[in-house]
Amino acid sequence: MSFLLRRYWHILILCLLGLTSTGPVRGQDFTILHYSTETGLPANIVYSLLRDHAGYLWFGTDKGISRYNGIRFETLTTFDGLPDNEILFIQEDRYGRLWICTYTGGVCYYENGVFHTAKNTPMLEWAAKLQGIPRLAVEQDGSMTIAFPELGTFMNVDGMHCQRFSPPAVAGDSVSFIHVRKLGVNQYELIRNGQRIRIDSNYRRLVVTPLSVEGPLSYVRSERTGYLSAPTGIYTLEGRPLLALTAVDSPKWTAIKNLYYDQHNTFAGTHDQGLVINGIQHILQDCKITGVTQDPAGNYWVSTLTNGVYTFGKDFLQTKTIKNVYEGDIKFAFTDEGTLFFTTANNNLYRYQDGVVSNLFDYSRYRGKQFKIIMEPGFLEENGEYHSFYGKDHFILDQLHAVHPRIRRNKILTDEADVRNSDVKTEGSSIKSIFFSPRRISLMQTGHKIIFIDRARALAGGETYFEGSDINQGNDRIISMAEDASDAIWYSTRKSIFKISNGKAVQQRQFAGMTFKRFYISGSYLIGITHDNKLIICNNINGQMRADTVLDHDCIWNRGYRLDPSHMLFSSNKQYRIVTLRPSPDTPAYDIAAVEDPYIPTQAEYITADGEQCYFFKGGAVTAVGIAGLLQRPAPPAPVFTYIKTTDSIYNTLPGRMLIPYEERRNISIGFSALSLSSKDVRYEYSISRDEHDDWQLVKGEEINLLSPGYGDYQIKIRGKSLSSDYSVPAVLLLSIAKPFWASWWFITAVAAVVISLVWVGVRYRIRYLIRKRERAHATEIKFMRSEYKALNALMNPHFIFNYASTSLA
Repeated sequence: MSFLLRRYWHILILCLLGLTSTGPVRGQDFTILHYSTETGLPANIVYSLLRDHAGYLWFGTDKGISRYNGIRFETLTTFDGLPDNEILFIQEDRYGRLWICTYTGGVCYYENGVFHTAKNTPMLEWAAKLQGIPRLAVEQDGSMTIAFPELGTFMNVDGMHCQRFSPPAVAGDSVSFIHVRKLGVNQYELIRNGQRIRIDSNYRRLVVTPLSVEGPLSYVRSERTGYLSAPTGIYTLEGRPLLALTAVDSPKWTAIKNLYYDQHNTFAGTHDQGLVINGIQHILQDCKITGVTQDPAGNYWVSTLTNGVYTFGKDFLQTKTIKNVYEGDIKFAFTDEGTLFFTTANNNLYRYQDGVVSNLFDYSRYRGKQFKIIMEPGFLEENGEYHSFYGKDHFILDQLHAVHPRIRRNKILTDEADVRNSDVKTEGSSIKSIFFSPRRISLMQTGHKIIFIDRARALAGGETYFEGSDINQGNDRIISMAEDASDAIWYSTRKSIFKISNGKAVQQRQFAGMTFKRFYISGSYLIGITHDNKLIICNNINGQMRADTVLDHDCIWNRGYRLDPSHMLFSSNKQYRIVTLRPSPDTPAYDIAAVEDPYIPTQAEYITADGEQCYFFKGGAVTAVGIAGLLQRPAPPAPVFTYIKTTDSIYNTLPGRMLIPYEERRNISIGFSALSLSSKDVRYEYSISRDEHDDWQLVKGEEINLLSPGYGDYQIKIRGKSLSSDYSVPAVLLLSIAKPFWASWWFITAVAAVVISLVWVGVRYRIRYLIRKRERAHATEIKFMRSEYKALNALMNPHFIFNYASTSLA
């Protein structure tokens, strides 16, 4: 803290000096975006804002607390567990818990998707019983102090350890304080009017010292610290002066409610002068500023008491918007020596320089009435000439940087003796395209005729002669034209591409029937837009040409603008695209990326560049953006898992492994989102594996559905990319489906024991059965043998033999 103040004290002084000036200092405008109830914010009354450790933006409103991830607002209310919907203060402690103060005096914190209030967290019951509006402050050790300055009481929370402090009852002694801060273990400092009191954990006074700051004090909030405001100036909590004031200036400081500074700029939020930037620039002067912060990309966010939220880019000092520069439509624009020139639909030429717009050429003086032109005038950069054609007039302007440029008006004629001029129209309204070379000016007339002007002859006198040619004798429709680095003219018809060489049109067979409604030549590249909305990039057009079709950009291509020799910007119905040309054989021939800067106006009427700045014309305003900033790629979105929904329950995702009961596995939905403050168009891929192998699949929406997965451990990953960024580092969710009872060790052991027992019983039964069977067989055999023995014994009986013999004899 002290280091930052020593480093940036001069910036703070400049900021504060700006508040004491007798009138606002006029500065450049820049693009400011506005978020309100119409764009997703739950309310336009915003009491506070905070950027948390993950980069999300939180807004405390009178209709709940809202979190913004760059894509949408997610609002939490009493329905989600808040004790009150009117959120006054938000802070974050070192454990990532979001502390919230409400209008009714309730204090709660939000952690892992759950609001901890006095109803479910005993340590917060004490604050809920007090009457007053608490104030939150993050201490140097990351703990949170909840103070009731009017009551003289406060509480410090570090993790789940809580210390409460209540003032002893001393007759005649005021208990209120301006601010309290933690000095160390069991030591705190109370700042009162005229006193600085050090106390211990029992609220015993250890040291009382006079406060060097005189007069009634008030507290000025900042994102992570605070300041003291007095009639004599603004001071740090240690009492060091930031700026001393006289009694005449002191009423100015009653308006300051918060301060914010980074490495480059300082912002003073007031309730009657808007937001003061670096002491010299006043913006949002009709708003009461309640807070300022930055998102992870460095862009600034400003909350207001009644007007919602505003945001502007990190490079706002280099991105300026000049309003009310022109009226009507822009037809042509160019830059020369750092000065901006443009032509409107009434054919007037204007110059913008040093904040002043000058009308260099008012065509109504010559025509006597207002009208609109269709074609684009031409500008010859080498000699600073501006050429305009309309009706029978050819106007030539030079000395464009003078107070009054030189204007020459030529009458358009043809040489009737030249048979090639038989169908040439001697009027400028039919001109569609203009191209210059040192010797002549090439024109496309009425869509099928290419004519020329002898430039030296036109500059010499008051007449301009249109000269016909033998080019395109078949009167095939000429759709578009372009000029290469050697001043050669190329044109596209409905059938093919031609190049004018030595006064003749030579068909370029390497294009194999390609035609373009617009095309541009830069070095060895030709970039064209076809009638079926394809962007084709052709490299080495004078040799072994290679043509690539850009397929993965879902947009309608409009037209291209040259930024510098290596970059072209293309407008579309959505974001702009920048094509980077790489003629080196060791790298890809080109690269294309979307421009996702939300602070650049979309659907511009016209764009021009001077190598360092790119100028966007739209709605009477001109926005200048540094080309280096346009070429910067945004950081990829940061995906996070948000919930797991099963057939019976909804779980908030927590660090570590998530365990889902087996009986809830039938239909699992895993929700996710991304922090993407640079782009709202995010593409996601997911991977589900049971080992380290990733199998990335494209997913639509922000939910992954699993249908009856088996039990065990799964590694689920999600990664995202915007239109112009690379894929992000994947977010990883470790998901475990609990084993069913029949897969547990005890069940398997029990089943195995039962099976073994059954086998043993079966085997034993079988053995006994076999033994008994054998015994029965043996018994039967014995019985049979006994029967045989008896029969044999009977046969051997003498009586049986005598009787048998007698019978035989008889």
